[in-house]
Amino acid sequence: MDNRCDENQVEFGEKCAVVGVVGGQASFTCYACLRALCHRGQDSTGMVVGRSYDPLLREHKGLGLASQVFFPDVLASLVGDLASGHNRYATAGPPDLANAQPHLIYPVGLAYAGNGDIPPIHFSSLVAGLKAQGIRLSSDNDGELIARFLARTMEEQCCSLEQAVPRMMEEVIGSYASVALHGGQLYAWRDPLGIRPLVLGKTADGWVVASETCAFGLVSAKFQRDVYPGELLVFRGKEEPRIIPIKTGLIPKQCVFELIYFSRPDSICFGIPVSSFRKHLGSLLAEDVPIGVDCVAPVPDSSNYSALAFAEATNFRVPYVMALLRDHYVGRTFILPVQIMRDETVRLKLSPVVTETKGRSIVLVDDSIVRGTTARQIVRMLRTDGEAREIHLRIASPPTRFPCHYGIATPTTAHLLASRMSIEEMRRHLEVDSLQFISVDQLNSALQRFGQDPNHFCKACFDGQYPTTI
Repeated sequence: MDNRCDENQVEFGEKCAVVGVVGGQASFTCYACLRALCHRGQDSTGMVVGRSYDPLLREHKGLGLASQVFFPDVLASLVGDLASGHNRYATAGPPDLANAQPHLIYPVGLAYAGNGDIPPIHFSSLVAGLKAQGIRLSSDNDGELIARFLARTMEEQCCSLEQAVPRMMEEVIGSYASVALHGGQLYAWRDPLGIRPLVLGKTADGWVVASETCAFGLVSAKFQRDVYPGELLVFRGKEEPRIIPIKTGLIPKQCVFELIYFSRPDSICFGIPVSSFRKHLGSLLAEDVPIGVDCVAPVPDSSNYSALAFAEATNFRVPYVMALLRDHYVGRTFILPVQIMRDETVRLKLSPVVTETKGRSIVLVDDSIVRGTTARQIVRMLRTDGEAREIHLRIASPPTRFPCHYGIATPTTAHLLASRMSIEEMRRHLEVDSLQFISVDQLNSALQRFGQDPNHFCKACFDGQYPTTI
């Protein structure tokens, strides 16, 4: 959760994973879940641990991945049956510990972690309100803002967190999938529109909530259901969670890009198996196969399933190949200050497999185009280093024409390629032989195919229809 977007950003950036645990040695369970959710945040990680019926909390945070921060001796020292954890993806400036979550607020003893975003106009208004009361943020992210808003409400009104959350839902406009520890209990809730995901699982020792179901496998948790939009779950010991409907009944606006890109393929997101959804999008792309193509290849890893489905739809007449090798040990490209540095980092991260590309006409499948910087660099690599004869680019989502204000780091409209170019102009700019996208109508039909109402999803990055004032 980080409200500022870096203008140098090249592609989409998801901005956090949250985890909440009740039962057993919670720190180990929380750590395993954070490991499974590292794709949602790799810049910093943190954990707060407590005991049921005990207000005392302990925290540990660090920069980097969970595996680089939570060593066995650290986890062993974080004793308790309650835990909240967070992975952060920074999008404005270098990551630092001040922005790492969960945020621990004293004297109320509140630990808060969230995934989402508050649109800038609302963020500024809320910050101004806190400053007027002498409350200043030590970071620049939305998580601390929400934590301090809740703490102020609890202190001013002498109320519990359970009573403070409804006021937050009324006054804080934006997206937030939240977990919190307070007074020896775990709390979990989503914003009234349910923009960002949050799911509930049952373990042998208790309960776990997390951003995605893929977190449950390592801890043998059984998926129960989504945390519903606008509801609060309160966990006390191993008891069944108390369910408190606060602001329910609104038409949900779940982020469709979770299905297209952000969620891990083995997750079930908003009731849809992610890998199956991406394969269906790939089959739609295969409805128009360029004449004379030799193979189809993904831009790894988020497009693997869509490219595979493209090949399957042709009965492998167009075979699936791995034309690009991805190096998973190279860091992010988002915030490097000079364009040539960003380009070189892309070259380090992806390299063509010449034996699969030389002299061939390739259908290249990607999940999205933002600025187009990465796509053009990949195309040039395939032509020069890979000696590809033709490149036909297929995008498994509609053109991204509008920035997101709900937890995905996108550039401003002026920096989005599709907002200032036609498809033909984009084709020439990207230096490809042909270019096609999934249409919004096709995306809506895909959601219906999986039993979902397209009106229950936010597609503002494609159609500009924002579910809240921004």
